[in-house]
Amino acid sequence: MGIAHHEVNFDSITFENSAICIDLPNKKQITVVSIYRPPHGLIDTAELNRIFCSNSQVISFGDFNAKHSSWNIGRSNRNGHLIYDWVNNNNFSIIDPLQPTYFSNSYALNATLDFAVVKNTSAAEAVAINALPRDHNPVWFEFLLSNVLPIPLRSLTTTNWNRFQDIISRNIPGNPTINSIRDIEEAIAKFECGINTAINLSSKTKSINTVHRKLPPFITNKITHRNNIRKRWQHTRYPPYKTA
Repeated sequence: MGIAHHEVNFDSITFENSAICIDLPNKKQITVVSIYRPPHGLIDTAELNRIFCSNSQVISFGDFNAKHSSWNIGRSNRNGHLIYDWVNNNNFSIIDPLQPTYFSNSYALNATLDFAVVKNTSAAEAVAINALPRDHNPVWFEFLLSNVLPIPLRSLTTTNWNRFQDIISRNIPGNPTINSIRDIEEAIAKFECGINTAINLSSKTKSINTVHRKLPPFITNKITHRNNIRKRWQHTRYPPYKTA
């Protein structure tokens, strides 16, 4: 028996994407998107917003051609800063492998360009696999979909409404061109996404005396082991730590 799913189309100019929506057993859905962004030009986070506003759970992975010190050993680039700020502003997560995914003739240019950005998925792991005779290594992702972090029992959210109004005025057109039913549906989707994005970028949430949900022991053990190996590799550059 196959996995129940259907194709989803997201218009984008600054990156290529292929997406499906999977029907989960608990009557929920998750959007899964494969992304490739060419090396030149800047990624448009508004296009990413359309993807991540489409569902309560989203997994987007691929070659972003973006570098940042939080997931890449070498230098950062502008796209890396754009994605890093966008992820933090929206409370998403980046899942990246320990090993570089791109290998150059110069060691200094090795980089982690392939990673995942996830929404409402708390437990995940990524491993780069040295399996192909090419400059990019494939990445194996493992996600625990049933372990979504709950909404805090008590929280305080504050919104900067001046910032909200400024974002709305810049990102939502006042009079979109409507010539068909599809134009109406697209305008509604863009409007809803714009509102959600503006709220996320303008609000800060602070938990108050909440109990943090513990991850399963096998996940926390893997995270601890991964962090220890990463520290050893960064401090010593000892080759076995690179592939451990």
